[in-house]
Amino acid sequence: MKLVGMIFVIALTITLPLMKFYQRTNWTKKQSIINILLLSFLCFLIHAPLHEFCHFIGAKLMNVEIIDYQFFSKLSFKNFQSAYITTSSRTANQAFIIRMAPYIKDITFAFVSFLILKRKQINSSFLVGLIFSIGLLLSAFNIFENLLLGYPHKIGDWYELSKTIGHFWTWIIGIIMLGIILFLIYRIFKIYKDFPEKMNLEVVSDTNKGV
Repeated sequence: MKLVGMIFVIALTITLPLMKFYQRTNWTKKQSIINILLLSFLCFLIHAPLHEFCHFIGAKLMNVEIIDYQFFSKLSFKNFQSAYITTSSRTANQAFIIRMAPYIKDITFAFVSFLILKRKQINSSFLVGLIFSIGLLLSAFNIFENLLLGYPHKIGDWYELSKTIGHFWTWIIGIIMLGIILFLIYRIFKIYKDFPEKMNLEVVSDTNKGV
């Protein structure tokens, strides 16, 4: 995917949901804007390295030789997605685990992030946004980008996975995983409406003044 396209998809799937999320809370507009910009940029930076690192770990776990790898994409307007990992030949089972490793991470991150956030014990607007964006939004983005954008062009993990398990099961697994994460995102949107309570915000503000 070209750099411009990547930025657009990040804006659509990370920045916009973050804006909607913070609009539902009681944190100040200034806090929200700073967090949205920082977190969107952070997601942009770590997406490719995190994705390829998961493939790397998957290959190591399956005892597959890693021939070459590059965790960080080169910032090019012509071809942004230059991060990669190259392995030796592998069996169907090994290929399945290696291909699915980033998405196993996604579903795991999503559930853990949801369990942390639903307790509503973190009052830091940045920390809440960090867990929400990396644990949930970036996980959804990873599946969305590779399944719904890459598959139709016959590129990416999910298309390669279909050669092993077939098109039907590839789509079933991908849609179910994406659907679960989107549902968890929806639940967090509902839970964090009018959070934190204004009374708590006033207490924090008075404490800061005293300091």
